[in-house]
Amino acid sequence: MKKLLTILLLLTYGICIGQTNLVPNWSFEIIDSCNFGLNCSGGLTSGLAPPWDSPTGTSSDLYNSCSTHPFCRVPSNYDGYQNAHTGNGYVGIICYAQNTNYREYIQTPLDSTLISQHKYCVSFYVTLGSWLALSTNNIGMYFSPTHTHIQTNYGLTFTPQINQTTVVGDTTNWTEITGTYIANGGEQYIIIGNFFPDSLTDTIASPSQYWG
Repeated sequence: MKKLLTILLLLTYGICIGQTNLVPNWSFEIIDSCNFGLNCSGGLTSGLAPPWDSPTGTSSDLYNSCSTHPFCRVPSNYDGYQNAHTGNGYVGIICYAQNTNYREYIQTPLDSTLISQHKYCVSFYVTLGSWLALSTNNIGMYFSPTHTHIQTNYGLTFTPQINQTTVVGDTTNWTEITGTYIANGGEQYIIIGNFFPDSLTDTIASPSQYWG
């Protein structure tokens, strides 16, 4: 099951209003090329929306209205039909693949290192691709002090500091995931995806949709 994601806000110092966004290229508008390749596969993984990448080397897909391939366009693409929440683009990752524990993630450095004991307010948006058969919970964000590069098709075992425990299955609207994080200090990266195995992940089937 593939989720479409866009990062909109990472706010600092606890007030959560009018503060500085620490996430670079937060809505995936800065892209190096509109040629994402067949099925848009690996557009983000290949570095087409810097400084975003994949911590596991799996295919993190990039969608934008400028795409030269019909499967990779916004609003209509490989995963269904969805307008961007902001701007012209978003990315797609697999958060659950039935009975395989296969996972995809996206990763970016922050514009500045987090400060110990400071409160950081997180907000990002997800939507389920309208052609997809399963919705899931456990869409989370992990703050890391280092860049992660682990070649694997399976889930990362980090404990996300922000995690959506209820299933997100809306294919029409973008669902906001929010939370606050008290930094240990030194965190420089965020990773987004599902950090839990299939056995600890809840799903809801949508029989009218196509892809599992």
